[in-house]
Amino acid sequence: MLIIFKCLPDAKRALDEVMRRGEYADYSDVINTAVTSFALLTTELETKGSIVLPSGSDADQTPASPPRVGVIPPLRVDFVPRPSPKAGVPQFFAHDGLPDQPPAALAPAPSDAFVHGAAVPLDRWIFGQYSKVLPAKASCRAMARLLQTEHGGFQIEKVAGQIAQEAAELGAYLQAHDERHGLIRDDALSTGFPAAGENGDKSRLRYANQFVAAISKQGQLSGLLIDYKLINLTSDRARRIQLTKAGWTFAAMSNPILDGAQVDAADRLSNEERTFLIEHIARCVPAEDFAFRTILAAIKTGLVTPEMLDAAVKKLPVTKKDGVSDSFVTTQRSGLMSRMADLALVTRARDGVRVSYVITESGSSYAARAVAAA
Repeated sequence: MLIIFKCLPDAKRALDEVMRRGEYADYSDVINTAVTSFALLTTELETKGSIVLPSGSDADQTPASPPRVGVIPPLRVDFVPRPSPKAGVPQFFAHDGLPDQPPAALAPAPSDAFVHGAAVPLDRWIFGQYSKVLPAKASCRAMARLLQTEHGGFQIEKVAGQIAQEAAELGAYLQAHDERHGLIRDDALSTGFPAAGENGDKSRLRYANQFVAAISKQGQLSGLLIDYKLINLTSDRARRIQLTKAGWTFAAMSNPILDGAQVDAADRLSNEERTFLIEHIARCVPAEDFAFRTILAAIKTGLVTPEMLDAAVKKLPVTKKDGVSDSFVTTQRSGLMSRMADLALVTRARDGVRVSYVITESGSSYAARAVAAA
């Protein structure tokens, strides 16, 4: 269906900004996703008064496998306006001063609803809006620094708001860095970080939900950190979170952006960080491992464009009886490809506005490795 509408200047600038990030194939993808998301939000608010859209029953969910379809975790955080960020990475995210060993007990690794080698439905893949790894690194680093005074774990709402506020200052610094060095689209270091200032409340809330943690009324955590098993609840009854051993290890590794003022966006993670996360995912995160292998296999058969991969991904099983929307498929695919690019498993080749994906040597090695034992 073709619909023509008048695009106001502010809306056009917003569309251009989303396209600049390189996570959607074209304007129609952005508009379809926006309209679908708005409809979902409006319906939930009118009928339930909340914004949690589960996929499947609550009974089959674990802390490591929160609802996937249209998830917007029920976190509310009051942010205090802060002054303009200083030049440089905020000390809040610095490596300097971290002890060699964690100063407090760490959380156990989360359990998992899936085992390695089993097929994972598309709507149980890690949510596509968790599309960047550098923000997750920043949040882990922040918690590692806060751990020196918060030995009993972190109150979720408090720590999520605090980290999101500091991440806005980091995002402002990275955005200025992007502009100075002409980094756009997928190369922009600021992608995924929230906006600073009084008008950035929604983006800081998004960051808090997606790259720190949110918890549902049923006590289920959501966000990239829990999905990657970098954090967990301190106990079944507690509403406090703590880094896991993997989260502490990742936080303690030196990062070229946070610690080295790296200009080359291709090196937003160090080789050590990428190697660690790839090994961790292969051994401990079955949903992401399955998604990586699925996409790498599809690219190997010649399905190298976003449209081709969307068509292939749409054929995968889902848990929802009525299926999932095309925009959800695109979100899942684009978010996954961004995470894979951050881990240097794939690269993007551009021909004008057209994008195609190329498997790297690291990606080929990942595809060829044996599936971890169940």
